Amino acid sequence: METAKKNTIKPAKLTKSESSLLKAVGIEKQFIFDVQLAQRSSYLEYWVDHYEKGKKIESLSKGTTDTEWRKKDKNKKYKIIFHKATNPDEGKKSEDFFISVIDDSGYTKMDFEVPVSKQNRGALSVAIQESKQLQVGKPLTVGMIIESKDGRIEAQDISHYNSNAEIEKKVKKYDQAYFFRVKLLANK
Repeated sequence: METAKKNTIKPAKLTKSESSLLKAVGIEKQFIFDVQLAQRSSYLEYWVDHYEKGKKIESLSKGTTDTEWRKKDKNKKYKIIFHKATNPDEGKKSEDFFISVIDDSGYTKMDFEVPVSKQNRGALSVAIQESKQLQVGKPLTVGMIIESKDGRIEAQDISHYNSNAEIEKKVKKYDQAYFFRVKLLANK
């Protein structure tokens, strides 16, 4: 089996064309990641966890990458995009989210909605800023959106936390939090 050191996720490197296209449709670059899997029997699970006042409300739209590797594959490379629409239409009761995974054979996209919180006056979005190693069975938070009714949010840098529990504890004082998470899994 190949070394696990190559199972990584990091902020995506985009071409000028990709950046222009994403800017035109309003997708924030910070929630786009490059993933490389080097273990032949591995695949990636991804989802969004929604919290209110520090309590988990639900996991939203869990998906997985392709579990089948071709004999010639030495590794698998993906781009994964987490997107939450900003500024929903007036009177709309939900906000749009999507997760998309892109590889050399195509893409998948999962759309879902969450209730709009009209009282939230401030929001902060942060994502990992460096490459992170993926470990089998261990969920990793790669980005988050925090919302607050009073508009005050302390800057959070998720790269410095050692666990998801540490991140969740830090954002308990905020009204809403969305955590973008991935987990490396292995076929048996």
